[in-house]
Order: sequence, then structure tokens, then C-alpha cells
Amino acid sequence: LLYYNITDIMGKFLGEREEVPDKKKFMVSTRGNSDYKWHAPGVIGALEIVSEPQLDLDGALSRQEVPHHEEEFDKALAIWQDFHLRRKFVKACREVPQPTFCCGILPDDQQYIHDLENNINKGWMKEINRELREYHFSLELYIWTLHKISGKSTTDILMIRFHSQAEQEEKEE
Repeated sequence: LLYYNITDIMGKFLGEREEVPDKKKFMVSTRGNSDYKWHAPGVIGALEIVSEPQLDLDGALSRQEVPHHEEEFDKALAIWQDFHLRRKFVKACREVPQPTFCCGILPDDQQYIHDLENNINKGWMKEINRELREYHFSLELYIWTLHKISGKSTTDILMIRFHSQAEQEEKEE
């Protein structure tokens, strides 16, 4: 079985080490006990995009909440809907070329998820965040990686994280 202590000792392969909360160090990695990975300072909630068994940008988005930020997240989601950002987000994603493998026959969703994160955060998200600044929140495309003990060893879940700018502004004052 894979335990967090192994991940903690080895760190991320060719990257930064992941800080694992003490109470979760010796637990098998699951969706429920690794939510700390997407809970970052300033994050008020997220919309999870269907990523398994294949990426579905048009599928239902799953609301992921951060405790004590539900009201603030509701306000941000109302603006998300009022500005029709879902439609604009999907359109921006469709403009990113989808990589393939097996001689160009099959789409490579894993690589596409990483390409989306990079391209959307540098382009579309930057532009949208300028417009959202007056509403005191911003967006970020984030990859939540789960390490499993069976089946596919890792799963990448694409999420749209909502950040509170009000919290950032309070810290700066």
C-alpha cells in the first residue's frame, strides 16, 4: 500500500515537496482525505470539471466548498453565472490544441489537462481576472492530483479555483 509518509519522504518527482498535514501523513490517498491539496490560502471554493474517465468540459461542474466561505463563494458563483463565464471558459479551452498519442489516433487527456492549465492561466484567466478585480475575487485553473493504490496510479482532476481578493487586500494593508 502507498502511504503519505512515502510521498512525504520522497517528495514530488522533479518538483517541490508537498506539505502533508500530520493527521493525514499515514493515510491512503483518497479524494476525501487529500482535499487539502486544493485548499490554499485565499481559496473560497472551486468548480470541479469532470476529468475521469475522460475530460468533459461540457459536463456538470461539481461544486467544492471551503468551510466558512460558503456565502462568499455563492456571491462569486452568481457573478460567474451573470457574466456567462462557463460558456466563455469552454470556448477558450476549445482553442487550446488537444495533443494525441498512438500515431495521432487517440486524444491524450492527461497532457491536455496540463496544457489547459498552462495556457488558460496565462491567457484567458489573466484577462478575466482583470474584469473580476472590482468584485474582489479571481479565478485560477488548478490540477488536483490524487495518488491511488489501485488502478491508474495518479488521477489529475481539473478545477477552477475561486480566490478571495478581499483577503489579499486585507493582508496588504
